[in-house]
Amino acid sequence: SVERTVEHKGETYYFCSSSCKDKFEEEPEKYIGK
Repeated sequence: SVERTVEHKGETYYFCSSSCKDKFEEEPEKYIGK
């Protein structure tokens, strides 16, 4: 669903829950492979 997605640097990320989405938004680089 749209409320559990985040756009980051031109990519769309999908999350299983709001808490996972919130954690990603706080520190996206921690979760994105380099």
